[in-house]
Amino acid sequence: MNQAQLFSEAQNNDMRQRFLQDSPYDVIIIGAGPSGIGAATALKEQGIHNILILERESQVGGAPRHCGHASFGLRVYKYPMTGPAFIKRILAKCQSKNKSKNQFKNKAKNSMDDFILTGVSVLSIHEGGILKISSDATGICELKALKIIIATGARETPRHARLVSGLRPSQGVLTSGALQQMIYLQKRLPSFLNPIVIGTELVSFSVLWTLKNIGIKARFMLEENPKISAYRCCELFPMLLRIPLKKHTKLIEIGGLEHVEYITIKNKQNNIEKISCDAVIFTGKFIGENALIRSSHLAHDPFTGQILVDQFGMSSDPIYYATGNMLHPGETGDRCYLEGFKLGASLAKVI
Repeated sequence: MNQAQLFSEAQNNDMRQRFLQDSPYDVIIIGAGPSGIGAATALKEQGIHNILILERESQVGGAPRHCGHASFGLRVYKYPMTGPAFIKRILAKCQSKNKSKNQFKNKAKNSMDDFILTGVSVLSIHEGGILKISSDATGICELKALKIIIATGARETPRHARLVSGLRPSQGVLTSGALQQMIYLQKRLPSFLNPIVIGTELVSFSVLWTLKNIGIKARFMLEENPKISAYRCCELFPMLLRIPLKKHTKLIEIGGLEHVEYITIKNKQNNIEKISCDAVIFTGKFIGENALIRSSHLAHDPFTGQILVDQFGMSSDPIYYATGNMLHPGETGDRCYLEGFKLGASLAKVI
């Protein structure tokens, strides 16, 4: 083992000891999206500062950080802003409430803040408020808290879970989240010019907006139900962009080897049509991030894995609470922030 490796090991051991030394925390929050940040802000306003937020990604903010359209902030700040601007503002408010400014200073090399640790995977949750975590900074260790808020968010349903048949082209099949990360975070332009958008949830219309911003016009939107999933007025948006909206039409096959070449659809009259395109963007059908819950002692739905909570967000174990999109997938960042804030305020009264 060389000198650099010895130094790295010693540094990680020091970080590990710092975390264990501060445990048990008053509150640990799993997830640094809008709901997690909202809960932390409310807790700090009520004088609870021994808080730690654990975030799996390298940056805080959740899904809004790669949403470049101005559809955030309407409920919280009464005017529109982009996802990154919204996260920046709510995070600044949360940080300003931190009276114990140096409490967690220099805890971890990849810490985004003095009470937020990024790049952390929560491996399992246990009775007694014990979490087993893993990160480059701490290795595998256990943390404990008086109360734990689970705010792991939701994810979109990809192609394989939708049971869409056909070939498996290596390029051109993606979700709206992957598209927006490519454009807004990675600063890359997609290789396609003639995509099909599957779904009509709010995020589906945001995809049209994202594509418009980079000069790409979707060939059409596809909805398998008689009505769109979002608000009815949203139908005006593709109409203004002159993008056809095909309702009561189902995607049944994707064709192409190296890249998408065509899709096959079936309409209400069971007529089958083959349409050329170069990309298929699956949107919506959000499901909660329930992997931790399924393998835990907490009561949950046996089919979906969704945690069961009461009207206060408390689970079957009174130490664990849940909030945000893991409870109602697909909600806006504003609503998740306000819900997390409400939970944090009520939780502060019982700590």
